[in-house]
Amino acid sequence: MLNFIKNLDEYIAGIMLTLVVVVVSLNVFCRYLLGIVFNWAEELATISFIWCVYCGTAAAYKKNEHIGINVLVNLLPEKGRKIAATFVDIFNLILCLSITYLSITMMQSSINKLTPVMRIPYALVNFSVTLGFGLMSIYAINHIVTRLKGIEE
Repeated sequence: MLNFIKNLDEYIAGIMLTLVVVVVSLNVFCRYLLGIVFNWAEELATISFIWCVYCGTAAAYKKNEHIGINVLVNLLPEKGRKIAATFVDIFNLILCLSITYLSITMMQSSINKLTPVMRIPYALVNFSVTLGFGLMSIYAINHIVTRLKGIEE
């Protein structure tokens, strides 16, 4: 159960990406071959894609799999690279905490606003931003603590 919770962002991203592919494929098949149009398909695919992006971003950051341009960092000695990476994580932490706070405000302001077709509260859609950046904040703290322990040794 703990492993499931630890990888929840990856599971959500994977499920949402699968949902995007299935819904879009189904809608294309039905539209062009059967002449049936599902009004909700585009909206569901968009919402699923948004969730996939923010949870997938958090999952990638957790595993240090974000793309970076490390030309200058690679010129530093090993200890200098660790220090530079720690400063980057501190900057990311500040940025992620700021965006998490702002996304909570955005989510609160959209509680009564509903999506046009499926009538889903936009707060549910906007919660993906809060969850994604909130998890990235936690992962940034974890990266910082791990690197500081490594630098001290």
